[in-house]
Amino acid sequence: MSMLPDSHGRFGPYGGRYVPETLMPALLELEAEYAKVKKDRRFQADLAYYLKQYVGRPTSLYRADRLTKKLGGAKIYLKREDLCHTGAHKINNAIGQVLLAMRMKKRRIIAETGAGQHGVATATAAAMFGLECEVYMGTEDMQRQALNVYRMRLLGAKVTGVDAGSRTLKDAISEAMRDWTTNVRTTHYILGSVLGAHPYPMMIRDFQAIIGKEARKQILAAEGKLPTYLVACVGGGSNSIGLFHAFLRDPKVKMIGVEAGGSGIVSGKHAARFSGGKPGVLQGTMTYLLQDENGQINLTHSVSAGRGHRACARKRACHRRSRQVSAKAQEVAAHHRQPVWSWRQGRAAGREDARGGAMSGRLETTFQRLRDKKEKALIAYLMAGDPGLAETEQLVVALEQAGADIIELGVPFSDPIADGPVIQQAAERGLKSGTTLRKILDSVKSLRQRTEIPIVLMLYYNSIHAMGCEEFCKAAGAAGVDGLIVPDMPPDEAGPLKKPADAARLPLIFLLAPTSTTDRRKLVAKESHGFVYYVSLTGITGSKLSNVGDVQDNIKKLRKVSTAPVAVGFGVATPEDAARVSKVADGVIVGSAIVKRIASHQKDPKMVSHVAEFVRSLKAAMAPA
Repeated sequence: MSMLPDSHGRFGPYGGRYVPETLMPALLELEAEYAKVKKDRRFQADLAYYLKQYVGRPTSLYRADRLTKKLGGAKIYLKREDLCHTGAHKINNAIGQVLLAMRMKKRRIIAETGAGQHGVATATAAAMFGLECEVYMGTEDMQRQALNVYRMRLLGAKVTGVDAGSRTLKDAISEAMRDWTTNVRTTHYILGSVLGAHPYPMMIRDFQAIIGKEARKQILAAEGKLPTYLVACVGGGSNSIGLFHAFLRDPKVKMIGVEAGGSGIVSGKHAARFSGGKPGVLQGTMTYLLQDENGQINLTHSVSAGRGHRACARKRACHRRSRQVSAKAQEVAAHHRQPVWSWRQGRAAGREDARGGAMSGRLETTFQRLRDKKEKALIAYLMAGDPGLAETEQLVVALEQAGADIIELGVPFSDPIADGPVIQQAAERGLKSGTTLRKILDSVKSLRQRTEIPIVLMLYYNSIHAMGCEEFCKAAGAAGVDGLIVPDMPPDEAGPLKKPADAARLPLIFLLAPTSTTDRRKLVAKESHGFVYYVSLTGITGSKLSNVGDVQDNIKKLRKVSTAPVAVGFGVATPEDAARVSKVADGVIVGSAIVKRIASHQKDPKMVSHVAEFVRSLKAAMAPA
């Protein structure tokens, strides 16, 4: 167990890298650099120096005599991480990651925070080394933790409020990931919890493991034996795994993680991922989530700003000896529950190399027809259910008549990480109208009675995972879906989806980004079918297209390893943009500009015609000279 994760970033069945392609090179760079510093004596010496001289380690292990007497049981010792500089354990990880960022020549630091302690620690470490720092924080948490907001700003950090979703930690993480996607070349993202894509959980665990290493030595010095129990609160998991990790090889030491039980599990108002959650994918990792039957992420409830995350630490998810308990606000951790998950040793599902036959169909036919006419494909994006599924069906038919060649149909998800505010708000409207993945598939099936335009679904992996990969692919294929774009599933993580998608003859369309290396281009070219989706910029949907020359250069590089059509998306907002991009690509994807017009005209009876007219102008601009 202590040797996890494996070479694929897996803690048993959990973990991985479920992120947009834009971030994959940065994660691979981070993994490689961290592997070096683990063996670098100078780096480790610098880290030890700052932990001792600046953070104030080792922290004391205090015997709480009055609490021991009051409870009338075993001796209780408290590991006093509150004595660290800045008042919490978060500084251990912040110092380590700032030192790592400087080795990678990243001078801008971003972070997320809930209770504020990680934000304060990151701001402190960045200030000490003279780095630019921006911290994202839910506006609800900002109100509850106003003093920590003041401290961060006093340290020179920019504190950016996040007003989306529940306005708490989960939403702050999503916004920080969008920032990182946009500024990945110059920015390092310091995650504070044992969450996110590999190598973050491993790295944060290692930086926080000093807690348990010290505690182990201290308890042996004080009592001459190891403790019977370790107890720690669990939100994002950094303090609990920091304590537990040094004791994993000691089978007699029992470990208890206490989750926020809120008003009780039955009430649904809690933050207990093990008692009330199930496996899923959120913000880069496979772990336990609070989610509904459709894979939408549920709101949490806790009196603590730091305990409100919807996901649990992925190493905690596969821990076989620890117990997870949920405590109501007025309870203590004396009431233990049985473990709710047994860790399973194993690897991710094997991947087939051979395709299940040629992926011929509407996509291939459409690109061939356009190629024969020396035209380029206009791919129009719609968010299903915005403002309602009936309107979406009307739009599909109208946009085909207006010149759209392919429809990219978005599936609303509560927690997107690659979408800008325009599409995120459309997703919220779609969810509010009662749109679900099953209803969308029924809608596509209905549309097939009226149109043969290729329809590609763009959806986040947790929606597929919640339905089941095999069941989803069968249903999508039967409904008449022509391909799948899963923005948080790079080819590296597509194993579980690949075989059922092949069987249903559903091409998997992967994203390629300006940050993609030569090896990544080869991988995407090998695994993509239907077309390759080239993201024109390091950013989120709705960003502005700047340099078509860069797009052209990267497409030329892709052509050397792939004969598949290339469609360019992100940043195409006007007919002029569409005209420029169509000169260098096989297809042009327009999303936010269309969604914005739907939003501005949604109460207008002529909304469909307004949007169709805009699409007509895009197609006209793309006409061959």
